[in-house]
Amino acid sequence: MIKFFRHIRQTLIMENKTSKYFKYAIGEIVLVVIGILIALQINNWNERRLDRLEEKAILKAIKSDFNNAIGEFTDLIQNRRDLQNANKTIFSLIKTKELDYKKSQLDSILSILLIGPTYNSQTKTLEVLFNSGKINLITDNRIKNKLVSWPTLVEDMKEGELDDVQVLKDKIIPLLNTYVSFFDLNRKFNFKGYNMFDKSLQGAYPANYKGLFKDRNFENSLSLRALYTNVAVLETNELINEAEGIINMINQYLGKEQ
Repeated sequence: MIKFFRHIRQTLIMENKTSKYFKYAIGEIVLVVIGILIALQINNWNERRLDRLEEKAILKAIKSDFNNAIGEFTDLIQNRRDLQNANKTIFSLIKTKELDYKKSQLDSILSILLIGPTYNSQTKTLEVLFNSGKINLITDNRIKNKLVSWPTLVEDMKEGELDDVQVLKDKIIPLLNTYVSFFDLNRKFNFKGYNMFDKSLQGAYPANYKGLFKDRNFENSLSLRALYTNVAVLETNELINEAEGIINMINQYLGKEQ
């Protein structure tokens, strides 16, 4: 094709047809420009097509992450419900000053206080998106805005978790250490059905449950932790609702793109 055009140019020059040559040259330039524009258009179209394919893959991965996050949130809420129920039982014992439970039952109730449930972040795809800048591949602004605001919502909940764990470490555990045997509590401690402690081990010191329940610091520490636990349950439920909303928006968007 190039030889063909070169031959035409040479023929026109040799025949001294200058005006025709210039017209032909302009036409050739126009054809080249049109070819370049078509090539750019094809390249842009192909890039957009690849971006949309990557966007779909990203949204599917995000949806999977959020489903996993909902599962973890559900487990966290169950753990916190267990804490709430244990607190209610202990508050009742403190108020009545009567130990209506056997020692093994008291150990089981108090062992629940050792739980410090925290969220371990199940949205790794979202973190990669923010770090790589590929969040801009998501064209639906509703979804993008929700994803951008998600880390702030999680951080608010995690701050409450840290306050809860701090009360456990700084206040409740020292009080339990004063009045009861961790050998007894550890034998009753249940973490996802695993045996976390050698149940054959026996402590040398007797527990003083009455002393623990009469200690005002214990009641106040439990009350403070109950507040943080209740707030965490509320915020975790809000995160579940938010995650479900994001998943629904992604499903709707992917459905339109089919």
